[in-house]
Amino acid sequence: MPLTLAEKKLLVYLHAIDGVGQASLRNWLKLRKKTKQNLLKLWANGKGINQFIKKEKALENYQKHRLAYKIDSYWSYLKEKQIELVFLGDKFYPSLLGMMARPPVLLYVRVKNRLTLKLLSAHLPIAIVGTRRITSYGRYVTRKLTTELVAQRALIVSGFMYGVDVCAHRAAIAAGGRTLAVLGFGFDYIYPAEHRFLFNQFLEQGVLFLSHFSPATPPKPGNFPARNALVAGLSLAVVVTEAALKSGSHITAQFALDEGRAVMAVPGPIDNPFSQGTKWLLNQGALLVTRGRDVLAELTHQTDWQQTVLPKENNPKNQSIVLPSRPVTEFQSSLEKQIYQLLLLKPYSVDQLIKELDVKIESVSVCLTNLEITGLIKQTGISWRALKSYE
Repeated sequence: MPLTLAEKKLLVYLHAIDGVGQASLRNWLKLRKKTKQNLLKLWANGKGINQFIKKEKALENYQKHRLAYKIDSYWSYLKEKQIELVFLGDKFYPSLLGMMARPPVLLYVRVKNRLTLKLLSAHLPIAIVGTRRITSYGRYVTRKLTTELVAQRALIVSGFMYGVDVCAHRAAIAAGGRTLAVLGFGFDYIYPAEHRFLFNQFLEQGVLFLSHFSPATPPKPGNFPARNALVAGLSLAVVVTEAALKSGSHITAQFALDEGRAVMAVPGPIDNPFSQGTKWLLNQGALLVTRGRDVLAELTHQTDWQQTVLPKENNPKNQSIVLPSRPVTEFQSSLEKQIYQLLLLKPYSVDQLIKELDVKIESVSVCLTNLEITGLIKQTGISWRALKSYE
């Protein structure tokens, strides 16, 4: 049963209490399912506080919170701050995130244009992460892979931290692509503080910012591993372009493996200390990639991407992206043809295609990318539809 607006307001209100995290929200939804009762009824039955808030410290914080806000006034406060709210089960909730063992119940989003929320349903999200102490080599490979993946209609996911993260976001914007920045704190803060100008600039440029922390959550060290888990959960693959031996990127990679996502790494100069982390990942079994097409080929276990001409490495303005057309009858796989024929009948979402064809999301995502590039299909909301008949 979908959450009602009143239930959503209650969850947001309680999540603002220090000591009430996403795990608590998941437990309350389990209680809702078990009792088959609306959360508001559970809250109003006289035992609501004790059922929802069990920790003494959190209960003390609740008493302070209720003096400052009522349920409706807190909801209005978030709207005034232009924070969009996306709940588990909502139309825009990322399907990949919903497949996690412990998906967040509530996401906080900042966007310039609300239509940008559809990026949460992007069919080819790829995370690009790495060291904060980026070198010129790391900057080069991060820009190169990001630009090439953007040419394939990928959504670039990263963590809005200085170094590889910001480099990936900038490269995606410069290439005319889409990027999603995941924060390790609430929207009342920006970390590091000097990123405040960059945050506003990126927001104007169409970047989608996402956090699963309530707005008043400060940037504490313990929050960033949870941020890394979110980056991995949002993505089909995690690509580490440059990392030291002890790196937060390894945490992201481990979360990706735990969730069954692909982990890839770029080899680096042997004398570069910030290539030791990617070397270690490759020795542990990460997939070696040096080009955007390598990433997609690994996702589909195919190598026949020669029909797509990627930007030349010596073109800093990325103006040579050529996506040549191919005859309508030339599908790159039988699955691609099956998907197209289904979309001729009616629109399908990614989840519906996965269920209908009984295949992995990675395979469906790359097929949709190919069909979109050739102009055969178009995305409307979370669904895809065919644009012209198969000949």
